[in-house]
Amino acid sequence: MTYTRPNGQTLSGPPAISALQSDYALPLEFHSDPMRAIVTGQPSSGGYFVWAETTMYANLPGDGKGWEAEMEAAYVVDLVGDEEGPLGLKARLVQDFADPTPLLGWR
Repeated sequence: MTYTRPNGQTLSGPPAISALQSDYALPLEFHSDPMRAIVTGQPSSGGYFVWAETTMYANLPGDGKGWEAEMEAAYVVDLVGDEEGPLGLKARLVQDFADPTPLLGWR
C-alpha cells in the first residue's frame, strides 16, 4: 500500500497504514450516500472500473448528535477478476478523493 498524506509526504507499507489511520482517526463514525457511479467492464482483467461520487457524513467527537460534518467525496475502484476474492473479484486500486474542509474547520 502507498499513501500520500495531505502535506505531500508519500509512505509505503506498514508506515502508510499507520499514517492513514492517524490522519483520518478524527471522525468517530462516517457514512457515504452514493449520488452517481460509472461502472465499466474491463475484459482484459475480468473485472470492473468504478468511479463513484458520494456525499460523506462524519460524526465528530463531542455531543455525538447527528452528522456534524458533510463533505463531497469520490471513489475510484479498479476490481480485477480473482476466484479467491468475494464474488470472484479483488480490488487492485482504491482511491478516495474528499474535501476535508469541514473537518479542518472543526479542528
